[in-house]
Amino acid sequence: MQIYGLVGHPLSHSRSAELFNDQFPNSKFKELEYRLFDETNLASFIDTVKGDQNICGFNITIPYKQTIIPFLQSSSPEVINTGAANTVKVIREGGYIFFHGHNTDVFGFERSLSDIDILQIQNAIVLGTGGASRSVQFVLNQLGLDVKIISRQPVSQNNTKGYADLEVNFPDNTIVVNCTPVGMYPNNSIVSFPYDLINDTHIFYDLTYNPEKTKFLKEAELRGARIINGELMLKEQAKESWKFWGL
Repeated sequence: MQIYGLVGHPLSHSRSAELFNDQFPNSKFKELEYRLFDETNLASFIDTVKGDQNICGFNITIPYKQTIIPFLQSSSPEVINTGAANTVKVIREGGYIFFHGHNTDVFGFERSLSDIDILQIQNAIVLGTGGASRSVQFVLNQLGLDVKIISRQPVSQNNTKGYADLEVNFPDNTIVVNCTPVGMYPNNSIVSFPYDLINDTHIFYDLTYNPEKTKFLKEAELRGARIINGELMLKEQAKESWKFWGL
């Protein structure tokens, strides 16, 4: 049996097990299983992996995309560039165990933008500063957008601003990406934002895919903005994880 899974907390919203287990019958390998590891202690989970020869890899979600880094023996360029990892391959050789980290969020987010005319977008606003935010920032910077980072706890040296800054600095032709868990099932709250300033030149993207339309997206849609949820990114990063694991 080869076991893969998702580690994070909480995981009540996750569809990852459904997504991967539906694909496993098509794999060249037999007896594959994808599990949810809802863990409040990452170090304890790492010990579990080391003690279970069947665990061959795992994905990582909130809140461990950055705290996983010290446990990795090697990393892909995407991890080095973002400072975050969301996928690990477990390598067992000669009695030793190695964790090789990758960031498939970079690929997933970039591919999810494929049908957007990015040349019409000059600005980007990224809400949140966690591991997913770092991947999003990396892609948007690579695409040449002017990226502003918004946080509840802004830090000037890290180029982050507070939400109040949006009241006076929210230009047209902007993509706004919510990288926070606010609004994710079962939480029904909404990100603080100057929604009355939204118009049809804006694109609102919420990395959340459950629910399909968060309050954040509904408010933007009501004001004419184009909206995107995290469904396609989820599927595309899963494909990249599959490839990384050699399945």
